[in-house]
Amino acid sequence: DNCLYGDLAIVDSHLTETLPTHIIASSGLDALCHAVEAFWNNRSNQFSDAMALYAIKSIFDNLPGAYNGDRENRQEMGIAACIAGLAFNVTRTTVCHAISYGLTAVYGIDHGTACTLTLVPFLKYNLPVIKAKLDQAAHYCGLESAENLVSQVSDLITRLNMPTKLRQFDIKMKDLEPIAKASMQVGSIKLNPKEIEYDDLLQI
Repeated sequence: DNCLYGDLAIVDSHLTETLPTHIIASSGLDALCHAVEAFWNNRSNQFSDAMALYAIKSIFDNLPGAYNGDRENRQEMGIAACIAGLAFNVTRTTVCHAISYGLTAVYGIDHGTACTLTLVPFLKYNLPVIKAKLDQAAHYCGLESAENLVSQVSDLITRLNMPTKLRQFDIKMKDLEPIAKASMQVGSIKLNPKEIEYDDLLQI
């Protein structure tokens, strides 16, 4: 509904000055998930791709500095997050977000972290069917190939001291089937570029 759309956005880095670094990392990587999921999305178009590419590069360029408290980097991150939001407003999100909802609701994992936990695995999963498109994103970001882009995302997550395994939240093997079953029921999972079967998701 139109009432869900703001009339304007105030993007002001001063409002981030007292945020813990974990929230800077988590919200910044959530914005990266927004951009990447919009870019690989089955519903993507030239407009969403343009916004997603801008956001991906800007996040690579500015999130490490924002994490370390640089005000200019934080201002640029705010703009990048806003543009990433515009990109996925065109497309919706895909599998990383589909999995995240249960992780947050049941296990209390904050949203950005919950999305980021599966970003690299699904970049690798989707790579065979969208390599040309991820190569385009890599070249835009000054990288050689899609594989370099995946490495860049992985390195960024590590630099920001973000968790990468469910076991870090004391989630057990017996919990994985309910997580996978719930994730398969989220409609946006169908917008992933490579079809996802239950067994694939459970394995990841």
